[in-house]
Amino acid sequence: MDNVRPISDLRNNLQEVLRQAREGGEPITLTDGEQSMDDIIIVSRENLDKLLFEAQLIEEADKAEEEFERTGECYTLDELRDFLEKNRNEKIRNRHS
Repeated sequence: MDNVRPISDLRNNLQEVLRQAREGGEPITLTDGEQSMDDIIIVSRENLDKLLFEAQLIEEADKAEEEFERTGECYTLDELRDFLEKNRNEKIRNRHS
């Protein structure tokens, strides 16, 4: 479950909010009390990378299914996993260069 805090906590307790995002492993939802809506979600870089990787897995699986329907060619799960891991590592290296 998300850790929900008022957006004023970001201004008043920035270091604590950032520490919780890095160490807590859970997203922090900052809300504007006036509008009662989610304004900002803070997640650690590690958790963001995991979420993006999972989204990429889903996207690639959808593409693979479409390609299989079109061509009849398929790959093993290990081949797909190796391809995605290589692609993910290249993206991470490029982002940090």
